[in-house]
Parts: sequence; C-alpha cells; structure tokens
Amino acid sequence: MDLSPEMINQVLTAVATGGAVYGGIRADIRAMRRSIEQAQKTADQAHQRLDGIYDRRTK
Repeated sequence: MDLSPEMINQVLTAVATGGAVYGGIRADIRAMRRSIEQAQKTADQAHQRLDGIYDRRTK
C-alpha cells in the first residue's frame, strides 16, 4: 500500500476533526452537568425555605 502525501493529509485532517468534535461534545456535557448541579442546589435551597415557612405555620 502506497501512502501518498494527499492520503496522509486526509487521514490527519479526519483525526483532527474527530478530536475537535470529541472535545466539543465533552465540553458541552461538562457545561450541562454544571448547569444541572446548580439547578439542583437552587431547588434544594427553595425546598429548605418552603420547609421553614411550613414549619412556622404549623407551630
């Protein structure tokens, strides 16, 4: 099998493109995870506030 410079260029381009896509997907997943964690934290705080209001009304 004879590897021409054009073929090597195409293979390197495909590998680089694949790496860029993989990196982009990982970055998106990381951002979504942070967003989910922040939403969970905010929901927990809201539940604590509601529990406090409920407790004050039932005493």
